[in-house]
Amino acid sequence: VTIASAAGLTGTARLVDYCSSKFAAVGLHEALTQELYVLKKTGVKTTVVCPSFINTGMFEGVKTDVLFPLIKSDDICDKIVEAIRKDQHMLLVPKSLGPALVMKSIISTAAQLEIQSLSGVDHSMDTFVGRR
Repeated sequence: VTIASAAGLTGTARLVDYCSSKFAAVGLHEALTQELYVLKKTGVKTTVVCPSFINTGMFEGVKTDVLFPLIKSDDICDKIVEAIRKDQHMLLVPKSLGPALVMKSIISTAAQLEIQSLSGVDHSMDTFVGRR
């Protein structure tokens, strides 16, 4: 099980270092999954977990919206266990991440930046204070 983040699938302003490490985690997971397949290690299952912001002290002060609300710790834990039991390759939480990632893959970078600006995503970290 690789605990990554939605930030490992799409970049976010003011989170360059965090996004970089999470992109690395997702890439490691993808490469490991492919390697296990090539080696015919069918008994080894992999799951990568990509939640948006979780309601912990780590993300204290972050601004979220109705499409990507703060996730409760207990909720993500339950979803991880369920994903493992179902041999789910990737867990996206909330589910609205799926369509957002599909859209990201088919629209231009300029359009992505404009959507982020209009939705306020590029200012989600403006009030971030984190753990004290």
